[in-house]
Amino acid sequence: MNKQNMIKNGFIGIILIIVIFFAYKFLTPSNDSKKTGEESSFQNVSVSANTIISVEDVEMLRKKLEGIKVNTEIFASEDFSSLKDYRVVVKSEPVGRDNPFSRI
Repeated sequence: MNKQNMIKNGFIGIILIIVIFFAYKFLTPSNDSKKTGEESSFQNVSVSANTIISVEDVEMLRKKLEGIKVNTEIFASEDFSSLKDYRVVVKSEPVGRDNPFSRI
């Protein structure tokens, strides 16, 4: 084997090891997701293997959203009134057969 093939095979091996490591890291469940039903409580709602949303977080977000004030004067301005609607109406097309693969 010549030197170029050895270097090329070395790089391919290193890249393969890195890909296998990241695949193992991201595809195996973490220790946090292995909780049993006895350890979990109603305070935490499990959304996925790596995400847990607590009731306190939801309450904090709700309070932040309630604090948002929308300036409705924008809708009464002349600039907003001058906006044009460029929507295109899509006409309905005839529907195909129930089973397009059946014989005619």
